[in-house]
Amino acid sequence: MLDHEGPIAGQPRTEGVVRVHYRAPTEGGSSDSPVFGETGWTFVALRHSGGQRGMARLTGAAGAYAASEGLAMGPLLVGARAALLRGAGRVGLVASGS
Repeated sequence: MLDHEGPIAGQPRTEGVVRVHYRAPTEGGSSDSPVFGETGWTFVALRHSGGQRGMARLTGAAGAYAASEGLAMGPLLVGARAALLRGAGRVGLVASGS
């Protein structure tokens, strides 16, 4: 991972969406593919765009680099869970195991 938005590194441009920059070879058309961590098979992000040269750093620091961009899974899962819970109250859905 090269850079990311969020506490310490900077604030996300869009609330609830944290972008990460990483360097890995990808082919065109692979948006929404999983991005795995450097060690093991930890699912850390969904590929959003890739292979751009001169991409500005997410922290606002000076300089640019070639990178791919993904959306971090943690905030996406929090948002999806909240949306599902809001929707469950409206359409009478119940959680699994209830």
